[in-house]
Amino acid sequence: SVIEASRLPLAESHLCCVQIINPVPNPLELVSITTMLVHGDSGEWFRSVMYMPVIPQTVNETDDSGRRTGKKVKRVDAQCVGIAIAYGRRYSRAAIIGVAQMDGDAQEIAATSGAQRALQNLSAPRPIASTTNQPAPAKAKEPKPAAISQSDVRRLWADACQRADTLLDQSEGKPPEMARAQAFGKYIVESATEATCEHRNVRGIAAEQVTKVRNAITTWTEIPNAFRKEEAPPAADATEDGKGESAE
Repeated sequence: SVIEASRLPLAESHLCCVQIINPVPNPLELVSITTMLVHGDSGEWFRSVMYMPVIPQTVNETDDSGRRTGKKVKRVDAQCVGIAIAYGRRYSRAAIIGVAQMDGDAQEIAATSGAQRALQNLSAPRPIASTTNQPAPAKAKEPKPAAISQSDVRRLWADACQRADTLLDQSEGKPPEMARAQAFGKYIVESATEATCEHRNVRGIAAEQVTKVRNAITTWTEIPNAFRKEEAPPAADATEDGKGESAE
C-alpha cells in the first residue's frame, strides 16, 4: 500500500507523516482525518484535513430475541468506520506527499466487507468490451528489396576504382587490385544504407553479396567475378620486397 511504500523514502528525507482520526458523531456519517507532514531537522510542518463518508452496511433486522424478522436495514458499525478511515488515510497520505496510488489499494480494504458493493462507485469504471467480432487488421507486408542488377554493380565498381586510384599512395604498398576491392566494398556497403543513393537498386543489395565483398576485403583476395566488370583491371605484380605477385 502507499503507507508502507512511503515510509522508508520519507525517513531517508528526515520526514514523518502523522495522521489523527476524529469521528464526527450524531449521526456518525463522516470521519475527519488530519494528516501532518513534519520535517525532523527543522521542525517545519504542514497539514491537511479530509472528511470521509461512513457508508452503512445493509444487514438483516433482528428482534429482541435475536431472531431475524426478514427485513433489511442499514446500520453503521465499527467495520464501516474502519473502512472509511482506511480509505481516508491512504488518500490523504498520497495527496500530501504527492504520489499516485494504485486502484488495487482501495479494493483490498473492502474485499472481505459487506460494504464492498456500496463502495464500487468509488472505483474506476471497467472498460466496455466490444460486441463486434471484427478481425484484427492484417499487418502490411514490407516489400522485399529488389536485387542489385549487374549493370549497377559494374557502375559501382567503376566508380570505386576511380576513387581507389586517387588513394593508391595511401595503400601501404598493397596491389591496386586490393585497394580497389577495399574502396568498392566500403562504397557499396555505405551506399546500401544511405537514405538516398545514386542507383535506385543499391538499397536492395542482397546480404550474401555484401558478405562476399567483406570477405574479399578481409582476406585481401580478388573480388568475385560477379562484382567485376567484363574487363577486370589488371592486378599489380610488384610488391614491397620486389617479388612478383599477382592478386588471386
